[in-house]
Amino acid sequence: MKHTNKFLALLCATALFAASLEGCAAGTSTSITGSAANSAATASASSSATSATALSAVAVEYTDRDKDTTWDAASAVTISCSGTDATITGGGATLQNGVLTITAAGSYLLSGSLDGQILVNVADTDKVQLVFNNLAVTSPDGPALYIQAGDKIFVTLAEGSQNSLADSITYTLAEGQDEPNACLYSKADLTINGTGSLDVTGNKNHGIFSKDDLKITGGEITVNALNDGIKGKDCVAICAGTITVVAGGDGIQASNTEDATLGWVSIDGGRLTITADGDGIQAETVLQLNPETLAITAGGGNANAAAKAGSTETMGHGGMGGRQPGNAAVGTDSANTTAPALPGSGNPDASTDATPPDGSTEAAPPDGSAGATPPDENPDAALASTASGSNAPATAATTETNETNETNTTDENSAKGLKSTTLLVAGGTITVDAADDALHANGNATIAGGYLTLASGDDGIHADSTLCIAGGNVEITTSYEGLEGSDIEITGGYIALAATDDGLNAAGGNDSSGFGGMFGQDNFTDSSSLSGESQLNISGGTLIVNAQGDGLDSNGAITVSGGVVLVSGPTNDGNGAIDTGTAATITGGIVVAAGASGMAVNFDSSSTQGSWLASTGSQTGGTTLTLADETGNILASWAPAKAYSCVVVSCPGMVAGGSYTLSCGGTVAQADSDGFAANGALASGTQVAATTLTTLTQSDITATMGSSKGGGGAGAGINGGKGMGNGAAPTG
Repeated sequence: MKHTNKFLALLCATALFAASLEGCAAGTSTSITGSAANSAATASASSSATSATALSAVAVEYTDRDKDTTWDAASAVTISCSGTDATITGGGATLQNGVLTITAAGSYLLSGSLDGQILVNVADTDKVQLVFNNLAVTSPDGPALYIQAGDKIFVTLAEGSQNSLADSITYTLAEGQDEPNACLYSKADLTINGTGSLDVTGNKNHGIFSKDDLKITGGEITVNALNDGIKGKDCVAICAGTITVVAGGDGIQASNTEDATLGWVSIDGGRLTITADGDGIQAETVLQLNPETLAITAGGGNANAAAKAGSTETMGHGGMGGRQPGNAAVGTDSANTTAPALPGSGNPDASTDATPPDGSTEAAPPDGSAGATPPDENPDAALASTASGSNAPATAATTETNETNETNTTDENSAKGLKSTTLLVAGGTITVDAADDALHANGNATIAGGYLTLASGDDGIHADSTLCIAGGNVEITTSYEGLEGSDIEITGGYIALAATDDGLNAAGGNDSSGFGGMFGQDNFTDSSSLSGESQLNISGGTLIVNAQGDGLDSNGAITVSGGVVLVSGPTNDGNGAIDTGTAATITGGIVVAAGASGMAVNFDSSSTQGSWLASTGSQTGGTTLTLADETGNILASWAPAKAYSCVVVSCPGMVAGGSYTLSCGGTVAQADSDGFAANGALASGTQVAATTLTTLTQSDITATMGSSKGGGGAGAGINGGKGMGNGAAPTG
């Protein structure tokens, strides 16, 4: 396979990252490319919000031969296996002591049952096609299929055939050797295609492992492995087929750490179901995704999450500046150990895995005039059920410790759903339930499309550098923090998330939320922003947040220039619906951010669009909150999921000198399935506040627990949460 790296200049503040993936079309290559103007980002952003994210993507070539499932029956060598014997018709193959050795290029049609091993040892320039036609191989010592040498090997699964490979529990290897180490082990490029089925059982170590490139372009493939399920050292590329993996290590992995152009995984189609004790899919360099469907359970799922700092009564979640609670009542929401309900119609239980939304029903975003609509496709969400019980093969319990067992190349205890240095999601229906992060990038992560339903024991989506969401439909049903990155850019798409700590966290330095657990601590690269501080920039799309910690949190600035942002924030006074280390600025878009008043802050005076921080009195969750102008026209209406006592609200058209009212309760007939409306009439509401804006960003209440812009050194001590020094300490 030829490898091509493409360098993409992605201006997340002004462009929509688009995908052009043609899957398994004959003779084509696939890549994530291009950009189109994001109509939601029409308002100009401040200079601090302008940043470019440089991402690398891989152009993947699926050749005609990779997808060719035919063979020449006249010239093919026919091999019929029976026990340790076989009948061979044609040249190029021999059998000795149960080892079927192939020594010449060509096609080989194999059937029957072999108690032994298939060994391919041809010239480095030779190509071999192995056609499995109801073949079962059980090896008493070593791999079932060992490709020792060759240019490229094709395993074709004949139509209607059922095939299986199983290796031994122990291998006899030469002294000092640690390979082969997989049931299907190849030292040459390997392609699996066809329409039949293949069951692979890796009793000793891995299931399928190619030391070079591994491509799958068809077939119904089931892998059950003691360690990694499917592994290509240089790369793994999948464009079709139905693939089920149960693995004691990673489900799918590309492990090359020596060449920056290799070590990538590209899922360009197919239906995949992965249950892994380690990471679902892990790539050293690039992981790019456009599957038909992909379902992952990693590390036992979010129910198996490591304990978090702040999840007990002795450690407050805290936030930026001035958050140094002196008593247990602050920063210890009684619900902190239980995920809040996912924002949206009916507020479904966040612990329930959601199916990919129907674009016409409950997952539909607000009216397109106010925010981006989700993709109009509605892919079939039916996914193969994951295997139950232990991830290891049934025979693994009796195996000896594998002294040559190749461990994951990064975190030994990692249990993330999708993990790579650069992570790109272009489309597809993706469901992840992970003990650690659902999606994790050691560098940049970009979501450009698809339907994502994520449940995480830690972050829903994490990027050490920049996290950019430019499109798609993202629902994070359960997380500790929903979206986390050194910088976060949201330019489009529909995002609904629930978090037991911060909803969005643009953080620099080390993430204190990660320490103390089995999966270790998240790290961040230096911020890419000009100011050298983390940035949270929202210029389009629809964002609905239900957070028990801060709703929107940035160690640097927050800038909103477009889109719809709806925040159901904390119920405890130790956190705020909006929390910024420097300034929060709004120049466009709609924001309704409700929560407790103890740490409430408004947008900064440098904003060019009006905003109002107002008290609403104590309101219960689900109570509609409506802003209207002096003529009674509704500017924004929404029902926060949790109890609230104040709100920051900003809408286009809010100006200094304008008169506005806030009402609670009642209904708005024009409200969408998320309970949001940007127009219409309120029925039966009760006015709780009225004002004429004397300044463009008016605050009618004062936070009782200090400014969220406090400077000073970071603190993560007991009861300190993530406090930042010099803000006023709480009283009482």
